[in-house]
Amino acid sequence: MKRRKSIFSSVLVLMAAVLIVSCATTPPYAAKEDEEIFGTWTNTSYSYSMSRGKDDSYRMAVYAQKIITKPDNTYEIYGSVNDMVHQIVFQYTITDRWADSDGNIWYKIITKYKTEYVEQTRYGLDKISNSGRTWEYVGSPDDYPTKIDPNHPEYRKYYRQEE
Repeated sequence: MKRRKSIFSSVLVLMAAVLIVSCATTPPYAAKEDEEIFGTWTNTSYSYSMSRGKDDSYRMAVYAQKIITKPDNTYEIYGSVNDMVHQIVFQYTITDRWADSDGNIWYKIITKYKTEYVEQTRYGLDKISNSGRTWEYVGSPDDYPTKIDPNHPEYRKYYRQEE
């Protein structure tokens, strides 16, 4: 009887361990080399400035006119579409990707950046239009947004720059 109880207990512990490990090790989405989100994106209606605050933190005002998304998991942020040197680089991870019934491609992305003064993590819901020419996203410091809302304070819209 003791042996049966011991075996039963061991099996329960093993099942719990397998469940915990399988939940904790779900890998992020493995991006393809030709993801729809990769490329140069612009919006000339945005203006951008970056300044150092009194506490030596960086303050970004308004929005970049050009973003280059790369397969090496970086975004390069350019203040102007004419800039040849980026202002800042963000690291990102695509955690999920799917297509909706209209053919739009959706991503959940975690973005991180770090300067000598500040470190920040953002959660994004990104949508590439079915034409592949429009990128919309909404960001949040706390969790993934649940929809693309043009009225959200962190809503952005960019257009693919033709190479």
